[in-house]
Amino acid sequence: MNSDGKEKKTLSVFLAAQRASVLAIVDGLDTQALTTSVLPSGWTPLGLIEHLGHAERHWFQEVVTGAAEPLTWPDDHAMPRS
Repeated sequence: MNSDGKEKKTLSVFLAAQRASVLAIVDGLDTQALTTSVLPSGWTPLGLIEHLGHAERHWFQEVVTGAAEPLTWPDDHAMPRS
């Protein structure tokens, strides 16, 4: 495996671990818990997951491949809500 292949494999394993970690945190939460903020920021668990999805898309589709149109992001002070 060349170094490019090793880097992709390492990134893939790291990303899978990060995704599994987030899913483990929200596993078992009911709809109310997923959509209720307990933080001063106003973020909900689903809002955080939405944010992480947008961040992945940005890095992999916009930055790495240049294949996607940029998504509109909320204003700096607006928090995503689901």
